[in-house]
Amino acid sequence: MIKNIVFDIGNVLFGYDPVYILHQVLPDNQCHEDYLTHFIHSQLWQDLDRGTLDESSLVDLLVNKIPDPNLENNLQVIIENFIYHLHLINGSRDLFLTLKRVYPIFLLSNFQAVPYSKLREMHPFLYQADGAVISAHHQLMKPEPEIYLKLLHKYKLNPEECVFIDDLTDNISAAKALGMEGIVFTSPESTKSALIEMGIELTAC
Repeated sequence: MIKNIVFDIGNVLFGYDPVYILHQVLPDNQCHEDYLTHFIHSQLWQDLDRGTLDESSLVDLLVNKIPDPNLENNLQVIIENFIYHLHLINGSRDLFLTLKRVYPIFLLSNFQAVPYSKLREMHPFLYQADGAVISAHHQLMKPEPEIYLKLLHKYKLNPEECVFIDDLTDNISAAKALGMEGIVFTSPESTKSALIEMGIELTAC
């Protein structure tokens, strides 16, 4: 029986579109493709999410890859401001809050530490989660099993009583390998249907 609901954040509760983000934070910049290729879609961004990369080293790592004369400033602009251009998925928030009436809710996400704090300030419903494991806080990343075990051990959860909602198949597969149920998120509606099939009452949604 499912007793705990675990949500990812990016592309589950909030839409994440790096192309849109760059157009918003660096609207007149000519290096968007370089920023996407060498920064946002690179291992460097993953290392920021993991919490193992010092932001001060980014310029040295990227100066020969991104031909932007304002590289140092613009890297900081991206890191500090991308959070303001994640769009809330209203149906997911409504689902989160409806489930919260009955079930403990947890967050498990690959996310940078300071942006995560900002996101909670901007969207206080996230504070209603009963617990959270954020990658940068623990230097662990999905789909590594250790980050799921961190969540389970920290909050004394039985994996067979948890369902994890994430947009990436690999992350769901890792959760299932540890005994959790999993739902690959494609929309709030499909997620709601999958939860109902698991016996979770959502008549109030």
